[in-house]
Amino acid sequence: MGNWIQKIPLNTKGRTFAISDIHGCYKLLEKRLAAVGFDKKIDLAVAAGDLVDRGPHNEMVLDYLDEDWFRAILGNHEAFILKLYRDGNPSPAALKDALEYKDSGFGWWGKTSPAFRRAFIEKVGKLPIAAELETTIGRVGIIHADVPSGMHWDAIVDLINDPDFQQQRRLLSNRERIKNNDCTPVPGVERVYVGHNIVRRPRILGNVVAIDTGAYKGRTPEWKGNGQLSVVRVDVSMEELQKHIEKLKPGQGLLIP
Repeated sequence: MGNWIQKIPLNTKGRTFAISDIHGCYKLLEKRLAAVGFDKKIDLAVAAGDLVDRGPHNEMVLDYLDEDWFRAILGNHEAFILKLYRDGNPSPAALKDALEYKDSGFGWWGKTSPAFRRAFIEKVGKLPIAAELETTIGRVGIIHADVPSGMHWDAIVDLINDPDFQQQRRLLSNRERIKNNDCTPVPGVERVYVGHNIVRRPRILGNVVAIDTGAYKGRTPEWKGNGQLSVVRVDVSMEELQKHIEKLKPGQGLLIP
């Protein structure tokens, strides 16, 4: 499993965007990128984890991970798959339990080929747990779930490298900030974009911006609801970000070119 922070230098040629949890909605991603005028020759997209499960086009993930304009960090759904295959192919019983795991959306995996699974494990296993971007507003972090309240951005390295997977889960699965409406800023970084916790409209909590607006909801009969993919320019001012959010209808998703 990836145990590092990818450091991305300032994009001097184009724009850099944070992308909310894709969850297999890659054709939707193309539409949303087009809506912000994304130029694959100069712009960069950084996805906040949970690349697969629940959506309709999960296998397209391998194509995107080979694109120069696309970056991604590890989400808890990818971590679940990597853990399942940590010691090689799981037993038939373990795989069956995983495929049937309630609300995971992992059933698509059962229709994939052995070659796809090997390629997926290899590529996703190299994903970082966080990304650190140099931007026009300073350092910007992207992590799947959260930085624990009060923790300095630089201190997440200790959690990432802790051999106890439960420590890494604090970065990949934490829901406390959203649950408690915790506005404690993350020191050492100008802003942090997170996914994981579905919000009807993106939320600003201190310098943490929660952008997972439930892209997969309403995309397939199994996952009903009203959701959308959010695409946000990482260096937008906080004032402009707040204005865009206030104009949104619940479930509409945020687009900031």
